Amino acid sequence: MWVACLPLFGIGYGIAFAGRVLSEQVRKEKQRRRRKKRQQTQEHAQKVKAGHSSLKNETTVTQVTGEWARAHGSDEGRVKFGLLLLEAEEAVDNSIIMGEDRFGNHVIVGRRSGLKGWLAEHCPHIGYKTAMRYKALAKRALERGGSQ
Repeated sequence: MWVACLPLFGIGYGIAFAGRVLSEQVRKEKQRRRRKKRQQTQEHAQKVKAGHSSLKNETTVTQVTGEWARAHGSDEGRVKFGLLLLEAEEAVDNSIIMGEDRFGNHVIVGRRSGLKGWLAEHCPHIGYKTAMRYKALAKRALERGGSQ
């Protein structure tokens, strides 16, 4: 009697195996689509960033250095320097860096250096914490100015 059931077990096993293979293919296709969409999004973000003015030109470095020198003299100078940093922050790349874990899932592995890295590279004499305090001061001044 059990010998008669053997072909049915074989058919059931074959169906289960085919189902696993198909579900694995569907999972891989979903991952491929997600990866492609994420790549397109990152490429679009890079194009948008490329459209912004670059901070690597010398005039901007000169402007930042000049405002930094004037920032220590008055509150107005600090606010002007902070405003310059607020503008500069929009032009530098501080986007996330994506990677994959051992299962093929996309995870955030870091962030580009942004304004901190740009200041360290082009204006190492400017203290980052002080610069960020001046930027926060300028942001508060803008918020107060807009609410009046």
